[in-house]
Amino acid sequence: MATMRIPAAKPESVKEGQRPVKESTDVKVLRREPQALFLKVGSGRYHFAAPVSTEVSAL
Repeated sequence: MATMRIPAAKPESVKEGQRPVKESTDVKVLRREPQALFLKVGSGRYHFAAPVSTEVSAL
């Protein structure tokens, strides 16, 4: 098992393959943050897709 952090503008929109991660049997959502999703995954190959923010912050 491995823990992953997926940066995402909308964590609820993260997909593994063609479906939302919450529907995946091999991926467990550990927690959500405003700009990221933390997952626990088993061994294997995964393809995650997530919307990213296009907002630019000033320094």
